Amino acid sequence: MAKISSKQIDRPMVNPVWLPAPGVNIPAATSIAVTTQMTGKTAGGSATTMGVITDAPHNYIQLRTVADGKAIYDPNTGRAVFGRLTFASSVWTLSFFTLSGGTETPFNFTGHPQQGVAMSFRYCEMVPFEQVDPFAAVYQGEGIDELMLNGVRKYYRNTLTVTTNGQTSITLPKAPAADALDLTELTVNGQAMEYGTDYTISGSTLTWVTAQAGFALSTTDKLGIRVYAA
Repeated sequence: MAKISSKQIDRPMVNPVWLPAPGVNIPAATSIAVTTQMTGKTAGGSATTMGVITDAPHNYIQLRTVADGKAIYDPNTGRAVFGRLTFASSVWTLSFFTLSGGTETPFNFTGHPQQGVAMSFRYCEMVPFEQVDPFAAVYQGEGIDELMLNGVRKYYRNTLTVTTNGQTSITLPKAPAADALDLTELTVNGQAMEYGTDYTISGSTLTWVTAQAGFALSTTDKLGIRVYAA
């Protein structure tokens, strides 16, 4: 029996891409233009459209320093700084935020200890199935130092199973600390989801918000989660 070639699969797939060195320098601002870095890319990627994802909530951007690959934090709160990539009037813009209690707050790097340091960022691009990097899952990225203001927190990584199509409630193997709910990281088929928008957590119960996430969970989905314990 002949095998099906990847080019015959008519399905866009998410391909995470890290901006290569030299990256961009951390600005003294809440955002930075990255039009040069995104030259040749098309904005507006979606489940049915090829291109870089630039619409919320799925335009979430991870940030890492180029020199050591570490995540970047707000020194005052210990919260990770992340980005949102948008495109308007021919300009690509990377804006910075932190999460507190599930609420996104613009973050200004002015006076930050790493202001001016080279950083990379990871964006997601919808591409034909045949163009997906076979090592794309590796690009999900992890910070080396996962620290919080009140000391080192142990985190737990688990896979989650969807037992029925359309399931909205999942019991977590480990309940996250109440003051670290917004640091929870959930991925669905390799795509990072947003706490407080795509899903919520109460105790050890994760609730999937289908209307906000834009799709229902199915038994074939691969879910991974990382939570910080008390």
